[in-house]
Amino acid sequence: MKPRSAPGLRFAILTTLLAVNLGAQTYEAILADPASWPKEIEVTATTKGSVLQGDKITGAALVGAGRRLAVLQLRADGVVVRSGSANVLLPPDKTNILTATAAAPVEPVSAVTAQPEPPARAARAVAAPNPGGPITAVQRSLLGRLVQLENGVLKPYDMRKLNGVKFYGIMFSAGWCGPCREFAPHLLDSYRSIRNIYPEFELVLVSNDHSPADMLAYMREENMPWPAIKFSEIGNADEIRRLGGPGIPCLVLIDGEGRVLADSFKGNDYLGPDSVLDATWRALKKSRHGG
Repeated sequence: MKPRSAPGLRFAILTTLLAVNLGAQTYEAILADPASWPKEIEVTATTKGSVLQGDKITGAALVGAGRRLAVLQLRADGVVVRSGSANVLLPPDKTNILTATAAAPVEPVSAVTAQPEPPARAARAVAAPNPGGPITAVQRSLLGRLVQLENGVLKPYDMRKLNGVKFYGIMFSAGWCGPCREFAPHLLDSYRSIRNIYPEFELVLVSNDHSPADMLAYMREENMPWPAIKFSEIGNADEIRRLGGPGIPCLVLIDGEGRVLADSFKGNDYLGPDSVLDATWRALKKSRHGG
């Protein structure tokens, strides 16, 4: 008998372990029956996935536990999902693929995140920045969509606070994400230091949480003083949402017109949010001194 290749042997061991730990249903059996493939899966443990371009692995992305992602394809070496703007290959044992079959799909993301949208006129009635003056592209994107934590509750953000803001840090994060939690205290310290010197900078949270309640709890627990896009408005803020990378935590620095100055991702390579904080200090210093 011809010996199995190393990848084939690893896959056989993986499917055997999955069968032992999770019952008779095996990944191999699901793989062989496309009709049983789920539309979505849930990530059960924070894991590093492989970013794909076609069938080629071009980088890596950290994917947090609890994320629900659309399934694009099942392969012998893993589950291909859509994460942000990237196709990511995940290990089957880090997902609920064995239980999220077509007969019992994971609750769609749209059903989890969809919230009644307030009337457009009411949503935009919050005090606008720069009354009588020009409004930047980013302010226009955020107008009427921001909330801020006040006395433990989220209240509409006074957009006049953005008067004079020239740089924005867009923070994609979530309470269920372990690396996000680890980074949160450092982000808070850095934010306070930056704002103390450069009030022309503001940070905006874009939540990847599963519900408004989860987002509120996350902001409370981490004492976030910066504004956030209202949970029900995240899906409508396309200009901001498209800045997110294939994984979190992801921090993006933009100017008032929405031009990206620094990103946690360089292509498919993950540089991390600390690199963006460093770039933020440099950009603010350069701008202040007319560079």
